[in-house]
This record gives sequence, C-alpha cells and structure tokens, in this order.
Amino acid sequence: MSDIDLKRFFLENVPLFEHFPADRIEEIVLKSRLATYEGNEAILETGDEGHCIGVMITGHAEISLTDNTGTRAVISQLEAGDVFGVMSLLTGDRIVADVIAGNRCFVLMIPQEVFNTHILTNPKAVGYLSRLLAERTRAMSNDLAGAQARALVRSEDPYALSLTSNTPGKIVSLNIGLSQIHFGIYDTAESGADIHGIIDNADQQVARITVRVGPQVQTMEHVPFKLSDLFKVMAEATARLGPAFTFHPEDVTAIGHRVVHGGNKFSSSVVITPAVIADIEELAVFAPLHNPVNVAGIRVALKQFPNVPQVAVFDTAFHQTLAPYAYLYGLPYDLYKQHGIRRYGFHGTSHRYVSLKAAEVLKRPLGELEIVSCHLGIGASLCAIDHGRSVDTTMGMTPTDGLIMPSRSGSIDPAVMIHLMEQHGMSPEQLSALINTESGLKGISGISNDIHEIEAAAADGHHRALLAHKAFCYQVRKNIGAYVAAMGGIDVLAFTGDVGETSATVRSLACQGLGYMGIKLDEEKNRNLGRFGSHAVISADDSPVTILVVTNDDERLVAWEALRAIERNQLLLEARAEETPAIPVEISAHHVHLSQADVEALFGPGHQLTPMHELSQPGQFACEEQVHLVGPKGRIAKVRVLGPTRKETQVEIAMTEQFKLGIQPPIRQSGDLAGTPGITLEGPYGSTTIERGVVCAQRHIHMAPEDAMRFRVRDNYVVRVRVEGERELIFGDVVVRVNPAFRLAMHIDTDEGNAGNIRTGMLGYIEEIQSRH
Repeated sequence: MSDIDLKRFFLENVPLFEHFPADRIEEIVLKSRLATYEGNEAILETGDEGHCIGVMITGHAEISLTDNTGTRAVISQLEAGDVFGVMSLLTGDRIVADVIAGNRCFVLMIPQEVFNTHILTNPKAVGYLSRLLAERTRAMSNDLAGAQARALVRSEDPYALSLTSNTPGKIVSLNIGLSQIHFGIYDTAESGADIHGIIDNADQQVARITVRVGPQVQTMEHVPFKLSDLFKVMAEATARLGPAFTFHPEDVTAIGHRVVHGGNKFSSSVVITPAVIADIEELAVFAPLHNPVNVAGIRVALKQFPNVPQVAVFDTAFHQTLAPYAYLYGLPYDLYKQHGIRRYGFHGTSHRYVSLKAAEVLKRPLGELEIVSCHLGIGASLCAIDHGRSVDTTMGMTPTDGLIMPSRSGSIDPAVMIHLMEQHGMSPEQLSALINTESGLKGISGISNDIHEIEAAAADGHHRALLAHKAFCYQVRKNIGAYVAAMGGIDVLAFTGDVGETSATVRSLACQGLGYMGIKLDEEKNRNLGRFGSHAVISADDSPVTILVVTNDDERLVAWEALRAIERNQLLLEARAEETPAIPVEISAHHVHLSQADVEALFGPGHQLTPMHELSQPGQFACEEQVHLVGPKGRIAKVRVLGPTRKETQVEIAMTEQFKLGIQPPIRQSGDLAGTPGITLEGPYGSTTIERGVVCAQRHIHMAPEDAMRFRVRDNYVVRVRVEGERELIFGDVVVRVNPAFRLAMHIDTDEGNAGNIRTGMLGYIEEIQSRH
C-alpha cells in the first residue's frame, strides 16, 4: 500500500480518526510503527503489559479468550479500520485477551506516549474509544471463561479429562505403531478399571504382551499374529486380569485411533469416513512408515465393529496453531506451496494432555500459562505451549525430523533429507527406514536406543555412550531455553514419556544452568522420585517455575478426543436434519423470585402474587408486583417479580448492574445459591433482607425430554449455540436444563442481548457440546 493510499485509508476508513485533520493523522502515523503479522501469530497476548493500541490496515484478526480445555472463545472479529488494545491502555491493567492474526495482517501500532498526547486529547476520539471499550467489556463479561476457570480449578475434574458418559460401555483406544501396539480400554462409568496394554512385535519369533489394570500387571507371550486377529488377542490377554476385565467386543461403544500425520487438512479429531481414510493415505507421503500402519488398524477395526463410531486422533492436529514463521523452513517457498514441506509437529496428543495436567496441578487456567512440554520416549520432541496454543515444536515435517531421539534421528533438516535422497538415489521410504533404525542414541553410541543401557555404559566410561547422552541432554536443554525466549517466559516445565519419566539424570542435565530462567530443580526430589501417580512435582520449593513429571497417558486422551469428536459429529448431523427445530432466543431482564414469607414481608400478610401475563415457560408468569433492590452502594427500582413463589428468594441481575448495587454475585444456574451474596428488597408494605440469593444467571436452554432426545443432549450438558442475526454470533457455555414442564427456549440476559444486538424471537442452533456434567 503506497503512502498516498495509507493516508486515504486512515482518513476514510478508520472511525478512530474520523474527527482528526489530515496533518494530525500523518503525525500520528509517523510516530507509530507499521508491522506485519502472519496467520495464527499473536499480535497481543493475555498477561502482557499494554504499550500500544493497534489499527488494522489489511487482513483480519480476532480477539479471543482461551478456556480451561484449550478451547478459544472469540470475543470480537477485527477487520480493516478496527482498533484493538484499548482496554489495557485506558485501565492500566495487563492485556486480558489474545489478539490473533487470522491471515497476514498489516497493522499500525500506536505507542502509549502518542496515544496519550495525540488521541486522548481529542474528545470525539475519547467518546469513540469509550463506546468501544464498553462494547468489548460487555462481550468479555458475557463469556464465562473466567468464572468457569475459577470454578473448574476447584473441581475434581477441572480440565474435563473424564470419560464419563450416559451411554454405558467401553471406549477402545488404539495406537498401532511400527513395532508395538498400545491399547487402552476405558469404562464410560469411570469405574477406575482402566486397562492398558502393550503388544511388542519387535521380535519376529514371538509377540510379548503386557496388560495392566491398577496395580495388577500380567504378561504373556503369543505366537506372531495377523493384525486382523488383534481384537481376539486383546481378549485373550485381558482375560488374564480376571473375568471382570476381559475384553468383550459387544461392550464397545467407541474406538479412537491415533494417526501420526494429519498434514494441514486436520486441525482436530474427526469421525472416520471413507474420505477421511483417503486423506490419511494421501498424507502417507509425510509419514510413509506410520500412516499406512494406522490405516491398516482402522480398516481392521471398521470390519470388526462396522456399527461403532470410530475417530482419527491426529498427532499433528495440536500444532496447527503454529504461525507461518514457526512452521516454514529456509527452503524455496514453492516447496511449501506445492509440496507441503513445512513443520507439522508430532506427539500432539501427549503435549496437549501434559498442558491440561499442568494447569490442573497448578490450579490455574490453561489460558494464562506458558508451558514447555518435553515428551522424551521412543520418539522425543519439545513443544512450546503459550496460553493453551502450540506455538512451536522441535519435530518437523516427518516423524523423523526434529529433536535427537532415542530411536530416531534428530535435527534432520528437510534440505538434508532432499540431498541424501538425491545423492544416494533413496526414496523417502528408504531414508525414513534408515533413520528409524540407525540413528538417534544408537547411531551415536553404537550400543542401544535404551536410555538406561546408554547411562549404564556411560557410567562405565564408554566414550560414545557419554557423547550420545550428552548430545541428547544438550538438545533438550537448548530447546527449553529457546522456547522460554519464544514465549517470553515460562510457568511450567514438564517431562513425560519413558525417558522423561524414568531418567533422573536426563531431567537433571536438562535443567542444569537454567536457574536464571527461574527453573530450579530439587535434586533430591528428582533422584528419589521412584514410582508416582499421575504426576510429581520435582522443582525446588522456591522455584518460580514448576517442574513436573507427568505420567504419559496418550491412550486415555485418544479416548477422550474420540468422545468429543463423536459428540460434535452427532450434533452436526442433527443440526442438518430437517426435524431438528431452531431454538427461540429470549432476552431476560432483571427479576426476582420470592418465597411466600418474603411476599408477605414486602406486600402484607396473606398477600398473593397477581399474575400480569404468562411467560414462555408453562406455569411461569410475570406479576403486577415490583420491588426495589438496595445494595451497599446503590439501588435499582421497580424490578419485576416473577411467579409462582419459590422455597427461597432469588434475585437475578445483569453483570453491568452489580457495580451500581455494590455487590458481586456469581454467574450461577437458577437455584444454585450457595455462597451467593444477599441484598435488601423494599416493597410497599415493608422490606426484607436475604442472607443469600443474588446471582447473574448463566445463559441456558430450557428443553423438554423429547427436545433433548432430538438434540442428543442431556440435563446439565454445556453447549455452544450459534445465533443468527445481523451479525452471526456463537455463545459458549450455555447450560442445558431438561424437564418435562419446560418449553424449548434459550435465555440470555439484557447485557448479552445488547452486546450482540439480539432481540427476542431470533433463532439459535446448537453447534457443539462443550462438556458433559
């Protein structure tokens, strides 16, 4: 864009500058910074200090919050001419939401000093920014991420890793690899009887099988078998755990398959269809030794369980949030555009699980943490997880491109791979096979890929074992430091995988010299770790950074992802079906539900509520009676009473009204009054003070049981709802309430309606199940 075009753009397309003369705008631009951001790049991040406001010139971006499961809630879409970063500069608080580029964006970043001297001195600009700030504040207050985060960290399952389902049965998780098959069998009743199994086919003469449930472990040897006999062998192996744990195919309600490479086609888990299988096969060019094996397992499972929903859970999906500058190599750009040569990342299910577990342990929202996850096992990679998003990872285009690994090569740049193939006439498959068997720790040491054998040899003074061990730990430590720099800080350093969980030496050497970053290891805790449960904290008590060791549980997360994907798919199919009705949206203003005792205290002995008109819910009505709400700071007059009476008085106000009253009620479902503040109510006869009962109502949907069946939801499910209007919006955290007396309707309060320009009578559509409580 030329200088002339820029001047015209700022004069004609930026509402902030509407009342500025041209020379003033030119002065602001000259004292500001023009910047370019790539798609998925964070322009502003939650928790940072605000030093500037931004004006979008080209491209689009979004203001969003991340909830405790990593799901992003979009607060506002930004297009050319829009302004962001205002709240932090006006309030002095840290940035409370991420601004993420949707594609390549050209942005004017106005520094705080220019903002103070040139913009805050213009009354029209201040008025515009005040309205914008109010709108954004309402939008963020409508999103329940903050309140939900505080509630979740106090719960037993704060990050929704439960596999509980109203449908009894078993979820099977399959991870079919080159030499091993890992499987998990999970009870949707969460009985605690999770079964984990490993079938080791490395020895072509015998298959060695280990199964465990709780502390019980059984091992067996089996003659080599075809993959088509997998489920039969699983049944034989689990029978050794006892009749209660034997695998019965008829109990299976869902199957999740770990798939190594999803390319840039899959950014989440998907229900498997023939088209999905074809895509996975096409992507085998990036994982020639893995995707075909994954597909073979899928085909066997589909044949054995043709009527059971099955899901592909991609190793690469978690890393689809990487920005172009993080995933591009220093190669000709056409290799990326034409052949897809870029960084994809792997071990995504493990890294995501580690991030959720870390947030659970720290009892902090995932959306505010900066985490370095070290998956060190048969394969190894590090991942930088910034506010729930993968922003960088050491593994690259293929599962053999990345960090030095115990059994695979590290730091294999695609340019080197291309050179090797060209010079030696090797196919990608041949090169991958060579890298898989003759590199990593074994390639350097000449001994083994087993870290404990390497450490034993190193202890005996074996030079190449020492070199291999030092090279591995150096790569880990180097990339930890790099990712702390990339994120601008670190809250958690986590180790997982066979090596990460069992080698105290690797953990110690990886942390050495990083004290200046706040990473302080407690060497005694680390050395004496031994067996542990789901996690262990090994950082020093005064360490600013929490150092965790997390039990690797890829199979459980695959099962969890499978459930989520199946739910999403069912809802999508249901939403497209003609028989599924739209949900009427109703705006609910502040109101009061009274107990009979409080009715008489306010309106006189023996008084009965007087119906004025019926409400949408059967048996509910607005009353002629009104009361005044009196809080510590102020009052709200003439608040409508709704009937009939209840056992306990409840007052529902909008979030914007709490400041006027001087109270801070929580966002709650109707009737959930524990720990809520009280208030004084005034009526024509007298007044009454309630000790508790003031809430901001959580947005919700009333459904009859037949509605719930059609929508495939249950009471207390939490869903996302798309509302059509002048500006289509999606409301998250909408709780479903099911009762035979209910009539289908979604209720939001006046704040939410005003923020989205939504009116009673508009229609909503369920887009996704967020959680099942």
